[in-house]
Amino acid sequence: MDTANDDNVPSTVLEASRRVCRKLAEEVIRRGLVSPEGKTDEQLKTEVISCLKREFDNELIGFVHDHTPTLLEHARTHRIEGSHYLACLLYATWAEHWINGLISTVGERRKTSARGNRANHPGHAPPK
Repeated sequence: MDTANDDNVPSTVLEASRRVCRKLAEEVIRRGLVSPEGKTDEQLKTEVISCLKREFDNELIGFVHDHTPTLLEHARTHRIEGSHYLACLLYATWAEHWINGLISTVGERRKTSARGNRANHPGHAPPK
């Protein structure tokens, strides 16, 4: 078995763990829970770990596999191969994912609820 350290942990498990940790760090930064500006790598690591502990306690972080990058790759491949309908469908799906991610990020940074309580937003009257 391929191992990466003396604890006999397979290197594939260690690499997967690193990828999960990297994605979690990217997520807390994307959500605006941690700002990387002006921090050393060690300071950022400490703040991300602290944030993750706090957020896991609050159960605010979930796991979702983002297919957005592969959608774009597949759209390009289908375009080149002449499968224009499928290419358009994949480009549209990629654009939708990108826009949803943008809206989600802005909402999370503004602490907007997922239910979209419109009465709390400027320009929206409460329902009658």
